[in-house]
Amino acid sequence: KGCYDILPPSSGYEEGVKYTLSLPDGVSFESEDLKDARTLVFSIDKDAVEKYEFTDAVVEVDAAIDEVIDNTLNIEDLSVNAGDIIFGQDKNNEYVVYKVTEINDDGTATVTEPAIDEIYSDLEVYGEYVWDVDDIVSNPDLEIEIIENVKQSSFFNSLMLTAYAAEAPRDGKFDVKITPDGDNNSIEIEITITLEPGENGLFGIGELRNQQVSITLSAEVGLSTKCNIQGITNWDMSASVATDFSWKVDISLYTDEWKKDSDLEGLFSEKNKFANLIDYHKNVKKITEKLNNLTADVTGGEIKLFDWKLPIPSVPGLYFSTEIKLFAKLDIAADVTIGQSNETVYTVGICFIRGDFEAYSNTYRSSRDVTLSLSGKAKAKTGIKLVIKATLINDKVANINLDPQVGLYADLYVTFPISELDEIDGNNFLYSYFEPGVYFSANINATLNVLVKKFEFSYELVEKKFPIDELTFGNKKIAMGLTVNANTVRAVDKVVSVPDILFEYFDVKGGNTDTEKLSLDDIKFVTNDGTKLKATDGKITLPDGSSSSGTYITATYLHTDGKTYSTTFRVLISGSVIEGKVSAYGTDASTQELEDATVKLYSGTNLTTPLSTIKTDESGKFSFNVSKGNYTLVISADGYRTLTSNQTVGDDEIKYTEHILLMDNNQSGMGSAGGIVSNALDGKGLSDVTIKLRSNWNNTSGEYLDFQTRTNSSGRYTIENVPVGYYTVEASRHGYVTGHTNIIVLSEAERSDFDFTITPTLNEDEIRIVLTWGSSPSDLDSHLIGRTPSDNTFNVCYWDKVYRYDGVEMANLDVDDTSSYGPETITILENIYGTYTYAVHNYSNRSSSNSTALSFSGAVVRVFVGSVQVAEYNVPTDQVGTYWTVFEIAGNGRIRPINTISNTKPTA
Repeated sequence: KGCYDILPPSSGYEEGVKYTLSLPDGVSFESEDLKDARTLVFSIDKDAVEKYEFTDAVVEVDAAIDEVIDNTLNIEDLSVNAGDIIFGQDKNNEYVVYKVTEINDDGTATVTEPAIDEIYSDLEVYGEYVWDVDDIVSNPDLEIEIIENVKQSSFFNSLMLTAYAAEAPRDGKFDVKITPDGDNNSIEIEITITLEPGENGLFGIGELRNQQVSITLSAEVGLSTKCNIQGITNWDMSASVATDFSWKVDISLYTDEWKKDSDLEGLFSEKNKFANLIDYHKNVKKITEKLNNLTADVTGGEIKLFDWKLPIPSVPGLYFSTEIKLFAKLDIAADVTIGQSNETVYTVGICFIRGDFEAYSNTYRSSRDVTLSLSGKAKAKTGIKLVIKATLINDKVANINLDPQVGLYADLYVTFPISELDEIDGNNFLYSYFEPGVYFSANINATLNVLVKKFEFSYELVEKKFPIDELTFGNKKIAMGLTVNANTVRAVDKVVSVPDILFEYFDVKGGNTDTEKLSLDDIKFVTNDGTKLKATDGKITLPDGSSSSGTYITATYLHTDGKTYSTTFRVLISGSVIEGKVSAYGTDASTQELEDATVKLYSGTNLTTPLSTIKTDESGKFSFNVSKGNYTLVISADGYRTLTSNQTVGDDEIKYTEHILLMDNNQSGMGSAGGIVSNALDGKGLSDVTIKLRSNWNNTSGEYLDFQTRTNSSGRYTIENVPVGYYTVEASRHGYVTGHTNIIVLSEAERSDFDFTITPTLNEDEIRIVLTWGSSPSDLDSHLIGRTPSDNTFNVCYWDKVYRYDGVEMANLDVDDTSSYGPETITILENIYGTYTYAVHNYSNRSSSNSTALSFSGAVVRVFVGSVQVAEYNVPTDQVGTYWTVFEIAGNGRIRPINTISNTKPTA
């Protein structure tokens, strides 16, 4: 049960053909090695084959072909005509090929590079090619070649400059050992570079006048290349780099003088054990401060070892080649001795099929014999790099260049946990986090020149890092406090759904602030009058006698650092609230929170005397306690244009305004704006829609401005030569419910993405829910969730677009948009049993537990009944979560706003 057998195609698998198996969500491979894989690429092996046929135009030449100069070739001894393909070897026994375009009178011909299908009419190569280690090691000059290549490398030059600074350059001492392994067909190469101390020490450290520094790189390398060429335009090549790589950097800074320093005595001892994590951090701080005063240099580069080439005699012109390199990058800032042994097989490949290049990769790795000691601060990265190449005659005809890198890294991250500048004192201890591991990356380049087109490809695989968990230590999260993703929540019958409680921390490794949702079982809750509460199944029941105007609940969390953190949220029992956020709008479409902006609340449109005036907090947020009714907000800030926004609030509603965006006073004169008006049923642009303007936001009645236009055939409207400011756009067309949206008209960096939708008129008993949003995230999904009369569940969404009961269509998803803006439209055709919920899911960021993208998406949900818009909900701003539970609809059609964001998936 729950297992699936993957059956072959009805015609069976074809030998040598590559197949791709992709798994849907919720399905995984049974094998432990493949448990995290989502795609499996495989093929059925076949017998090795090497065959080819030249085209009729090819003229094979036995004698050495002269060098081509300025596209001119000497053909005195050749019998060729214009259009012929000359194929043979040059004086260096390298294959060359030229296409004759013109025969000249002086015994020469004008030539060019032919395409691959002008040379071969048939080409098939299938097999695995492994290098011959005995042939490589038999080269008596290999050790000398390696040493000379090391000396010529940027790594060595940088190392010498860093080590000896202004002193005369030194050669350093080299010890190279080369050992072939015939059983594994691999070569072990060990290179030790020993730096003798200079007159002034090493790396600018005077204490190293009597110290040596050695760097040892040891690598066992094996290489095999798999090639599958089926015809002229079907290529597949992969290279597996098998490495057994170990390395050690030993830079000793421990001198007799330091032994006299009581602060450092014992810190270098392997027997030293710290009593607790805080003592460990304090000691890391001591040694880091002392050692970092001595040096902070960087060395880096690549070391080419040797080249290897394998021609394929059965196919003239085809050969494989490899350039073997070691590379190292070390940030030297302390006493560092790091050892690691790692066995890795890294496969990277590229195929040309169906007229395009595709890249792929796979990794097998294992660790063993781990040794490590570290004091201070350091970063190190080193490994093996092989540039593997398949070439057909020359690079201009066809080549595939694979450049995989396999290596080890060791990073130590350090930081001060400083929230305020006045906290800097001697009692602050340093946080540190050490992480060693394995990393892989690759660059891929390819060229395939055929008559109709020259295909070129370049791709860089993103570096992948795999930490070695048993060696990772330290604290990579600095606690900063608790936050709550909703400052105000609504209680229903004294039961409140607890908002997400988030642990906020500074990520030492990432260098950024992040959040983590806490389990409610780890949190204690208490009301403002001291009553203790308990969360059960995500809900809290308020005690009898709770204030009708609301109560405050404090959530407290005991962290592993021994400290207690808390946050507070408000529970609204009766009455309503208007909440919003004010930000500055930049010409680059960026926003920045505005603290201390003034927000005035007026009753209706009477702007004589405000009901209340408040300032925005440090996050730009504001809140008013109100009752049901119509209100006007006037928002102002020094240096910015004042904005007026109308708001309608229902009974017992937490009303979130749109994100208030203030433009600065530099915007002046006349400006423009625009967007697209689309049909809510299909998302297509609507032509001939009448566009009118009113001043301010959410102004849907009263006098129009002296401006009117219509949408074009694509649904686009353009507003031009209008004074800079804030406006409400009205869109109307016969047979549609009139729609509105808020816009900003700018004189600089004008915006043309104020898109919105209007919906066709419905039957009187039908309900339509329309979701629209901004450019990011790209994919928001609508969900209508409830229970059927038979107590099953339904979820109208992108994977189940129609809800039917007893053969009757009850509701459907008309439009599913995955490329920003919307609309996503759900239509309810019949009276649905019971209470059901409408919610929005941020599918683009579904894997993130700390995403605020949904709350900053500018999402708006509008609800229509018949020919009237009956409700509108703006997404709450600046909240963490990927689910926005917008409202419930009861069987009698009454809408109850919920308007909360969390990472908890809503259920029926």
